[in-house]
Amino acid sequence: MRSLRALRSATLFIPALIACGCSFPTDPAGEVADVRGTWHYSGDQAAPALTLDGTLLISTQRDEVISGPLSCQEQGVAGGVRSDGGPVSGRVIEDSDVDFDVLLAATERRHVGRIVGDTIRGAWIEVSSGRSGNFVAVKAAP
Repeated sequence: MRSLRALRSATLFIPALIACGCSFPTDPAGEVADVRGTWHYSGDQAAPALTLDGTLLISTQRDEVISGPLSCQEQGVAGGVRSDGGPVSGRVIEDSDVDFDVLLAATERRHVGRIVGDTIRGAWIEVSSGRSGNFVAVKAAP
């Protein structure tokens, strides 16, 4: 019975929100930064120590939703180099932040960064392993 009352309330409430032009929490909160383009991606991982260097291409942006590929080289302290990369999907938050995932061959890395001019600085984490690090992406000239 409670569920039926909740459903009736929602049925009355949602059209009222639409009629008044109110926004929902999942709607974009205004203008978002345009991050489409090619970015030089570099980063690190503390343990085990790795440096990352590659290219992030944001090829599609629809409002706040972004996608594209990341390709990078991972180099360990012993000098071994390994290529990695994969599809990127995420979102731009207003004109100041990004939150995206990279689906690599063996894991997924979550990235959260702050946009300042033509640079994104932030941190990443592999939830499955707990490994983490920092990254910087600098937009290439058009």
